[in-house]
Amino acid sequence: MRFRVVSAQVMPRKADYEHNLCRVGDIFEQIDTMNPRPDVLVLPETALSGYFLEGGVREVARYRDELFQDLLKQYRERTQTRDSALDIVTGFYEVADGKYYNAALYATLSNGITVDPEIRHVHHKFFLPTYGVFD
Repeated sequence: MRFRVVSAQVMPRKADYEHNLCRVGDIFEQIDTMNPRPDVLVLPETALSGYFLEGGVREVARYRDELFQDLLKQYRERTQTRDSALDIVTGFYEVADGKYYNAALYATLSNGITVDPEIRHVHHKFFLPTYGVFD
């Protein structure tokens, strides 16, 4: 089976989830005009919050279902291709069971009825980034 992957390098605005989510929506619009259309969009680690948050992780962390619904809403509002689907891989800070994780979400987004939108997997890194190695 062959599939097309597009990787988008983004420069997220630090700790501005809504702005960064809208930027992902802009990417959805661009993908919707591509021919052939990609099957998978890959975004970088912390694409929705920016890096170097230090103590600000708690403010931008999201539950996986919340992030998924926000992405699905952007996808449905920004794409015109009916019955389309797009898999997405994106990094985010997740809050789960009272703990915080540097996580990666893999999900399927769709506009139509033939493919159900769903979260397929969430991967947690073992540790949040330490800032000493970047200083």
